[in-house]
Amino acid sequence: MNNTVNGCISFCCFAICIWFAVQYCLHKNMATGSESWKRVSGTMQTMTMQKVATRRSYYYKPYVVYHYSLGGKIYRSSAIAFPDPTYSTKKEADFFASCYPEGGLISVYYDPSAVDRSCLKRGVSEPLERELWYAGVALFMSLVFAFTPGRWSACSDTGSRIMPSR
Repeated sequence: MNNTVNGCISFCCFAICIWFAVQYCLHKNMATGSESWKRVSGTMQTMTMQKVATRRSYYYKPYVVYHYSLGGKIYRSSAIAFPDPTYSTKKEADFFASCYPEGGLISVYYDPSAVDRSCLKRGVSEPLERELWYAGVALFMSLVFAFTPGRWSACSDTGSRIMPSR
């Protein structure tokens, strides 16, 4: 690969790193803030579990819609945690779904300074650490491509691996 291609790949990896780092910071801020949120009763309106295929396996992602009432006003939300959880087994997914049946009474945690902001689980959720890990991998790959010399491509036409003289 030449330096231009390495630079482009490095830039893309760095942009991915930045995206995951920003997501991590936003979710971490919301997760730690939610630890002090107030509890109110709500009703689960919709609870569905989507089976998502990856290259070699599946994971399960819950989608919810719930509502709660404060001061005579009804609020709706779909946030579960920060970030929303995923489950690697059907058993885990079914257990989550059984805790939040449609039409059931649930505990909702809301932000007193912005009552339309809420979640079902306070604090840091397990997928948060994955975002930081993904950012680290993307940064590593960015550095690998940034500092991988492209000089071998200049010698590849002759088949020689001897470095040019000074």
